[in-house]
Amino acid sequence: MMLRNRLLILSVVAGMSCTTVVGHAQFTADNPDAACSHENLKHVSNVDHYVFESYRNEHNGTACLLVLRNREIILRYTNGNDGEYLIGQHPDPKRYWDVPEIPDGTDITGEGYPNMIVSSYSGGAHCCLSTYIFRLEPTFKLIATLDAQDSWPAYFADLDHNHHYFWFARDWTFAYWPSSFAGSPSAPVILQFETNRKGGKYHLALQKMHRPAPSSNEWAKEKNDARAMFASGGLDISSGPTLWNSILNLIYSGHSELAWKFFSQTWPSKLSGKDEWLGNFCSVLMSSPYWPDLKSSVQNAPPACANAKAPSAK
Repeated sequence: MMLRNRLLILSVVAGMSCTTVVGHAQFTADNPDAACSHENLKHVSNVDHYVFESYRNEHNGTACLLVLRNREIILRYTNGNDGEYLIGQHPDPKRYWDVPEIPDGTDITGEGYPNMIVSSYSGGAHCCLSTYIFRLEPTFKLIATLDAQDSWPAYFADLDHNHHYFWFARDWTFAYWPSSFAGSPSAPVILQFETNRKGGKYHLALQKMHRPAPSSNEWAKEKNDARAMFASGGLDISSGPTLWNSILNLIYSGHSELAWKFFSQTWPSKLSGKDEWLGNFCSVLMSSPYWPDLKSSVQNAPPACANAKAPSAK
């Protein structure tokens, strides 16, 4: 499996005041001061007492994010892997025409405090995107790091037009499974912020993810595509988009029982390995970061899936 670049923030301080906090990352720039030098400044946003600044050196691929309060740096993240930091959520007509504009400082969590969105691209081949959510009051705090992985774009939207924002991305747990990335199944996810005693966390918004069951024509087409894949002998190479993607999308849209039906109806009766493949699929599914929220909606799984276990953490 190809090694995928991941931006890992390992140091986060809650309730930060005017103390410099450096975000240590897998691709931290070798010379953070140079990465944050003024000539590389790309974007500035002022919200209340805070100033967010993003920097990028196009020549050596370094990037920097600074947050200042009353002119003092309280947070600094850097990247030395040709990544970048994007402040706020602003649509780019050249790339993301469906991303809505959200004014900087908008309360996107529903807690009643201003927030700032910062997106971070780690650099490397087609991966990875992270979204950081900062709460600006009553104390400055990073309240969530959302791992969008290979999702482009990942964004917030006010679905119900009531100032409650949901986060849209895809689950890329199956990247490079069963073979190449191009054949990887993935499913759209929608997250919402839920407050709790520890402050709050983003969870799957299962009701918003629910979609109507496939029509008879859609069902027939997807079955025919899957059967054609089996007939071509391309189980490993092309089964992501033609078999497993259909199953995965049925599960994530609230139709797990139809997912098992689809699998049963498309797998050739003379082809061995049916239970092994399904068990492998469900094992990967259980390793998803969204599985704790998703599993309650997965009903009547076949024994090969119900008895599967998530891979052991390394």
